[in-house]
Amino acid sequence: MEDGPEILMPPDLLGGAWANDVRVHLTQHEVTLDFLRRDPYEDIAICVARVSCSGIVAVDLLDKLAKVVPQWAASSLPPEVFDALRERLPDLPLEEDEG
Repeated sequence: MEDGPEILMPPDLLGGAWANDVRVHLTQHEVTLDFLRRDPYEDIAICVARVSCSGIVAVDLLDKLAKVVPQWAASSLPPEVFDALRERLPDLPLEEDEG
């Protein structure tokens, strides 16, 4: 768990949101992430959350994801999905989980 301020969560956000796609929009001063829930049966998607942030926060997010996604992938994904991910993202430092 990271050190930092106590995070207060409004009750209506406690459930979070499920997304299976994301769109990224860039301007000179900010990054906007639209998290989408795509319907598996219809060609439609609903934006379940929109987050806009400064470029510095976006770089921090990228750094944090680069640290945790490889660990998660190695320990949680089926081998064939893990191998496909390594092919798709060859620069991501994905290593086999030895545990």
